[in-house]
Amino acid sequence: MLDAQKTQEKVNGFRYWDLKILEISTLYFGDEVLVRMREDKTLDLVFNFIGCDRVETQHWFGYPKFGPTKEQEIRDLSYYAQDISVHIEEHAGEQYYVFDLDLHPMYMKVYCRDLEVGIFDAKEN
Repeated sequence: MLDAQKTQEKVNGFRYWDLKILEISTLYFGDEVLVRMREDKTLDLVFNFIGCDRVETQHWFGYPKFGPTKEQEIRDLSYYAQDISVHIEEHAGEQYYVFDLDLHPMYMKVYCRDLEVGIFDAKEN
């Protein structure tokens, strides 16, 4: 059985506030969603949402972009983790964690069945 409070405590156990977002990827046709944040010059904090059935993203209209994001250096990226909250919803007879991510200036809502979080060696970009 899913436990939103325990999962929120797991999320809150990592210091993600104001970390720079480096990557948001969907894997395996959307079954997994990965959000990679820069912890420091040598470490990345990675949230891997597993068993996803829906991912919603919204980006601020009119937010200034200075060229294609894929061409920007890490220092030029302007996406930051502000808040991650979780609750449980039922859809089609199944329970899902629903994660609301404020990744200013982008917002995401991820419906999934599990979450893995860890700190890894920084990925070279």
